[in-house]
Amino acid sequence: NQTADPLKVCGPSVNSSDELRFDAALTSLPNSSFLCARQTRIPPPSAIPVGRLTSEPTRKAKPPPSIQRDALPHRHDPQRTEKSCGVPMAAGISINNKAEKVAILDDYQRKHGHEGVPIVTQSQGKQMTLFHPSSLPTQRTLVRDLPYKPTLNHSYRVSNLSFDSVALPLLASGMLDCNALTALRRVTSRHSELVELYLRLVHVELSPIFNPREGYAEQVHLDIDRIDMASALFIHYGGDPGKVVRALNQEYLLSSLDRKGILARVKGLVSEDDYWRMQRILFTGCPSHLVFEETNEERLQWFYKGNQKSYVQYPVITRQAINKEERNSHVIPISSILAIFSPFCRHTPQGLVPKNGVYDASARVVWDGSTKFSPSEVTLNEVSDMSIEAPITFGSVESLFDRDLYNLRVSSPDANILLATLDIKACFRFPRIAPDLSGVFGFLSGDDLFCLANAMVFGHATSAQSWEPFRRAIELLSVAFADSHHLVHKHRQFLDMISWDDHPSTTYVKASPCELNCGIYDSNGSIIPRPTRMYVDDALLAAVNRAMMELRLAATIEAFFVIMGDHDEARRQCALALDKWKKLIVGPRQIFLGLQYDTIRLTKGTTVEYRTGVISLLDSAWPSSRTHFTAREAQELVGKIARLAKGARWVYHILSHMYDQIALALSSNKKLLYSSSQQFRALTSMI
Repeated sequence: NQTADPLKVCGPSVNSSDELRFDAALTSLPNSSFLCARQTRIPPPSAIPVGRLTSEPTRKAKPPPSIQRDALPHRHDPQRTEKSCGVPMAAGISINNKAEKVAILDDYQRKHGHEGVPIVTQSQGKQMTLFHPSSLPTQRTLVRDLPYKPTLNHSYRVSNLSFDSVALPLLASGMLDCNALTALRRVTSRHSELVELYLRLVHVELSPIFNPREGYAEQVHLDIDRIDMASALFIHYGGDPGKVVRALNQEYLLSSLDRKGILARVKGLVSEDDYWRMQRILFTGCPSHLVFEETNEERLQWFYKGNQKSYVQYPVITRQAINKEERNSHVIPISSILAIFSPFCRHTPQGLVPKNGVYDASARVVWDGSTKFSPSEVTLNEVSDMSIEAPITFGSVESLFDRDLYNLRVSSPDANILLATLDIKACFRFPRIAPDLSGVFGFLSGDDLFCLANAMVFGHATSAQSWEPFRRAIELLSVAFADSHHLVHKHRQFLDMISWDDHPSTTYVKASPCELNCGIYDSNGSIIPRPTRMYVDDALLAAVNRAMMELRLAATIEAFFVIMGDHDEARRQCALALDKWKKLIVGPRQIFLGLQYDTIRLTKGTTVEYRTGVISLLDSAWPSSRTHFTAREAQELVGKIARLAKGARWVYHILSHMYDQIALALSSNKKLLYSSSQQFRALTSMI
């Protein structure tokens, strides 16, 4: 038994001595009527043994644990039969005779198909593969029918084109014959891997990736079939990630979101600047401006760097995180070799930040767009224009909520003031990245995959700014819905999920009015409307009784759904973080932003667990005999101490001394390096 050459399936078998024109050779193909003739010669079959195509063997990677093929339904892949043509020929011509069409398709199905498995166009829809791409959306259709149109404010590419930069458009053109593919395969092992991937994907049916994602929330592992379809689509569009994202549309671009309805609801409530920013983000994408070019060598350097050590060390956690992002349509995984050949894709290192010092499922994957290891490196956060991004104002939310709570106690000295909190699910992911920048915001996720980032990443300089207009809009909508009692009935299903601890106390600490804090009533005796305070994605609420709290909760939930879309988990995850919501116990005591609030005693402070952790850090890492420290260690300690100051103001006096000592140490260290290191002097001269 001879091993079949994968490139042998590129055309009909002919004798090596035959001088056969290409148009004549096409007549032996079952679908020859669809193909246009070209003046060329058919290369002899098996001209070059497969084993000699490259001296460097290509690694055959097995599907990682996060991509389990056996646990998922399969599509029939005609390429695996090795009976169909491995290389798409020239573009087809139309046939007007219906009888001739039917005869050709029946003959193709009979020769190349399997019983019960159709591989030609059926009545339910057209076949959609790289070999039959006519049903795929064209660039004109994508730009005409969808939001997120291309703009001069969003672009990235390499400045110097090379052969590798046009390899994907060449494959997409379908003009490479067997001889050309063989030559391309012989360049390097990387090119060989690209050709093998192309031949494997050329007959993959693409239509399922355009269907609604049923059962997406139950996805446990990445679907390798979906990755193959996305990779094939990436090849079809010549390695242009913007076209891929626009073609997929759906929740990748929030297709079910009523953009005009959102803007209509907030018009007149938000400022003109925030209205314009929301309109830009909803119809164009974010960031507001990023035009960036670099050499191909500089681009590839980031691929060679890979990810941070923390990301690589915990593959199980990172696979779970990537699966979560993919099933919620925040990223589009494709084969990493395609991103390396695309001039529109760039890698940004990924890191893993533990919660409470523990690397578990709660650890957060971060997109590190700032860290650089040489002065010549350029990070995305450096080149992002921040001049017209939204100003960040959530820093004042905590103090504003404290004043709201104090004024509530002034006007209701004997009332049982209840506290509650709501959390928005993946708020930073809600703004969509401009499709033409999905490649530059992409990243290697491990397992030989590259993720196109269609949703805003956690770590870019504009991440918080892109969410800020929507955060302020939610606050203002909560005021507009404050007296909408019908919302309590509308959202009763959510209100019944939470628990209550509203037993009154015998005594309450009183609050004295002053010129700044006069209570919740104006001079006419009407309640002064106060919004739900939004600290990034955390909503902070206080009310004097259960009925008022339900009204405020319902108004806040409605504001969530107005901005981020109605509750429809068949299409997308709920804007309200239901996992945390179901654990909520509404009562006079609540933990907000890591601080313990108590409306009975009218106090707030750090939790016992946090204070214990700080004492343990001081005892173990900062003994009185210690005489030196690193900048990272000092940063961690100052952050911990500053948190304590939230509950004990006198700690700020200690912080001022710590800042002074750190500044002195940095100054002394700079003098030492400048006098002893020639490299340091060279670096400082460049600043």
